[in-house]
Amino acid sequence: MRQLLAGGVLLLCAACSTQADYQKYVDGFVGQNANQLYAVWGAPVRSAPLPDGGQVVSFLSNVQSGHGFGVTGCETNFMLDRGGIVRQATFRGDACYH
Repeated sequence: MRQLLAGGVLLLCAACSTQADYQKYVDGFVGQNANQLYAVWGAPVRSAPLPDGGQVVSFLSNVQSGHGFGVTGCETNFMLDRGGIVRQATFRGDACYH
């Protein structure tokens, strides 16, 4: 039982580390211009204007269909200011890794 608990804790910590590493990766684009972002990520799957004149661009990665009706993957969003500079990066999903 003790080994099972220890294994579960290690697995949980590995997941946290992966998310922290992915956050560092996407934060590396903060301060870059949109052309630099698109050179690495390609064309966004979606974009939306922001009230201040900037925009949010979204990218999907690691998308896989699950069993039944589920889809797993990662959606990464970059907030660009009106000059096209990345100001913030966020992500959500259960497959966010680089």
